[in-house]
Amino acid sequence: MSTKSLKALLDEQLNEILVTEILILDVLPTIEEKISGVKLSRSIRALRRLTRNQSRVLQRILRQLEVPMEKVRPEEFETLIAEIICLTEYSCNPEIVDVNIANGLNRLNSFQSACYGAASIYAKTLGYQKVAVALQQLINEKKTYHKRITQTAESQVDRAKDN
Repeated sequence: MSTKSLKALLDEQLNEILVTEILILDVLPTIEEKISGVKLSRSIRALRRLTRNQSRVLQRILRQLEVPMEKVRPEEFETLIAEIICLTEYSCNPEIVDVNIANGLNRLNSFQSACYGAASIYAKTLGYQKVAVALQQLINEKKTYHKRITQTAESQVDRAKDN
């Protein structure tokens, strides 16, 4: 594979990741309306801050690499978002709705982490060490959030069992 085509893959991946961050910010108010648990509400606020920060870092990387920002809309990600919204309608039990939301957010997070990982590998291979390090930091932040939302979902399951 030529360096030029690998750079094109990196550019596309970075644009796709940025769009997923923007899509999350767009859908969070809708998801937040469905939440009943205080812990999950806090997790959503943390996700909003994380997503805004990661969007800024991605925009900085795109500028640094002189990559034009394009709105590459990943269908798989949009499908995951639609599934989260649908899952909020499946139960009258607010704890179960919260668990569905938390699990859906983890699925979004996993999708993004894979995209960040691919971009980091491309960057490293192309010799963009600082970009690769920045992307790895974003992956680590995603992992930390994943642990937090998983703990929240588990506590919601416990609450649902008690009710």
